[in-house]
Amino acid sequence: MQNLVYPFSYALLFLYNLVNNYGLALILFTILIKLITLPFTAKSKKSMMKISRLSPKLKELEVKYANDRMKYNTEVNNLYRSENVKPTAGCLWQMFPLVIMILLYSIIRQPYTSMFGLSAEEYDVLKTGLESLGVNVTDIIGSVRAAYAELPVAQAVHANFAGLVNLAQSNAGLADIMKVIQDVNFDFLGVNLSEVPKFTFFLEEGVWQSPDLWNRVGLFLIPILAGASQLFASIVSQKTNDSVSQGVTTTAASTTKMMVYLMPLVSVWFAFVMPAGIGVYWIANSLTTVLQDTILTKHYRKVYDEEDAEKARIEAAQREREEARQAERERKAALGIASTVNPNTSKKKLDAQNKKPVEPPQKPLEKMSPKELMEYAKQMEELEKKQKKDDSPGQVDDRPYARGRSYDPERFSESGGEVSAAESTQEPRQETEADGDVQNEI
Repeated sequence: MQNLVYPFSYALLFLYNLVNNYGLALILFTILIKLITLPFTAKSKKSMMKISRLSPKLKELEVKYANDRMKYNTEVNNLYRSENVKPTAGCLWQMFPLVIMILLYSIIRQPYTSMFGLSAEEYDVLKTGLESLGVNVTDIIGSVRAAYAELPVAQAVHANFAGLVNLAQSNAGLADIMKVIQDVNFDFLGVNLSEVPKFTFFLEEGVWQSPDLWNRVGLFLIPILAGASQLFASIVSQKTNDSVSQGVTTTAASTTKMMVYLMPLVSVWFAFVMPAGIGVYWIANSLTTVLQDTILTKHYRKVYDEEDAEKARIEAAQREREEARQAERERKAALGIASTVNPNTSKKKLDAQNKKPVEPPQKPLEKMSPKELMEYAKQMEELEKKQKKDDSPGQVDDRPYARGRSYDPERFSESGGEVSAAESTQEPRQETEADGDVQNEI
């Protein structure tokens, strides 16, 4: 634990020596932690805003698969995957302020064994030095909880620091300790940040006449301000997230609403049971979170607006191309041109299918130019050839040469006269006079 605490205690001591004010050092410590974790916080914010933009689609899926939870979870995961969104990417860093608060809690409540790293034996030597100066350590600790026993000792060390330095000149053990520790003043705006606030301080006898009244009132106000600042941060975060979404799912809406009011109550409770320095840290953390959240929201809203504009442009271009293809298909259908090509269809048949039909002339022939007359005559000639071809005797349906190119339906009919193959190969015989005489006799 000490290995984790040491870097933070060193940073807090450095800031305290820089400004010589314990409360201001806590505020600067909070800002420093925010700057260190800014890249991770930005990643978390980016993921949250992306999910907020997907909330309309998530709502549609919730309604569509209201009776099938498994299918709903599958579709939601598919949506997150297609949009490159990791819902749990920012969960860890949202808990980081609580981790820092736990470490800071150890530093504040144990300034000597945690912040300065004294051992138990060295801490006892320090208490013995105080008793040598006439301080009753047992009385100053009094009824303070054991977890906070070092805080009244720290107050006594601050009040008698000069005496301890003089005593260390004749005490070697104390001299080594005085080289390690520093004089820490826990006062901030008249409030002792090492004390624990009391919720019912105003019920104590004589408190309103006490010279320590402002300290008591200030301690009471710190938890209230911690809760108010946390509520303000939660409301700002909710509004900035909703400003980029069209709607939220029922589960997300209920969770968000619960967290808006739960976290302020938690912060109030923490600030009332811990030293006031924790409350100052919580207030500073909430206010810096508001500032950070506002800046990141403005930045990523601009980024996502540009992405949405680019997606809209791409979708519009795709729709335009599809409309152009549809218009081309409709044009071809109106002209009788095949819109799809069969790979087994011959080139000659494709040419016949895609040949534009001859349209009637748009103006009288006498008004045509020679060039237009030639083109029209050519079209009519091609049309005539096609019609003759379609009327060929060898055609069956759309197959022009199904019966052969030289098919003649009248070839073997009686009217056409049959000629045997033998007769066609014999030479014509010469008529003689005898043949003529026989014919006359007949």
